[in-house]
Amino acid sequence: SPDLPQGMRIRNANLTFSPRVMELKSFDGDLGKSDMQLTGKLTNYLAYGLTMAGMKDGEQTLHGNMILKSKKFDLNEWMTDVDTVQTEEGEAYGIVEVPKGVDFTFDADIKEVLYEDMILSDTKGMVVIRNGVVRMNGLTFETAGGAFGMSGSYDTQDITNPLFDFDFKITDMQIGKAVQQFSTVKTFAPIAKQMEGVFNTNFKIQG
Repeated sequence: SPDLPQGMRIRNANLTFSPRVMELKSFDGDLGKSDMQLTGKLTNYLAYGLTMAGMKDGEQTLHGNMILKSKKFDLNEWMTDVDTVQTEEGEAYGIVEVPKGVDFTFDADIKEVLYEDMILSDTKGMVVIRNGVVRMNGLTFETAGGAFGMSGSYDTQDITNPLFDFDFKITDMQIGKAVQQFSTVKTFAPIAKQMEGVFNTNFKIQG
């Protein structure tokens, strides 16, 4: 589908459904390069599907609660060049739009997340997708030798002006690895290239 150029592979799935609810008892497959194992429930799926197919007027919302597990999830293939933001340096970055007709709660457990040049290990936490906004509650992961705790949101209700708002807690991050993996460290603290050791910090970022 043009809406899912990465493609999907379903190795096996076990579900039961009625007009009211679909229960996914097991799902094992790939979304693009990323493996996925899912269990959970979907409601209002018939009305949502008929609306998406143009067979029903109006707007419908697909509701769901899912447990998501993955060995490796590659976020890079979801960064598109269709809608871009031009930075001061002239480099364009894709905007990932959060669908407005989806109300999902994911309890995620992902062993490895790939994002640009970073590898995030043992990612766990709750991800809520609702009204074009992704909210992350109690998300934890490890990278650059340190442990991260993160809560916040990514909002694409206005796709021309997407917003983010995150709180971070970082514990025992290795300064040398932070310089290698985070361009912001190189930009705002170039002296870090000459430093060794670990650091802890809390900070909030919005934009």
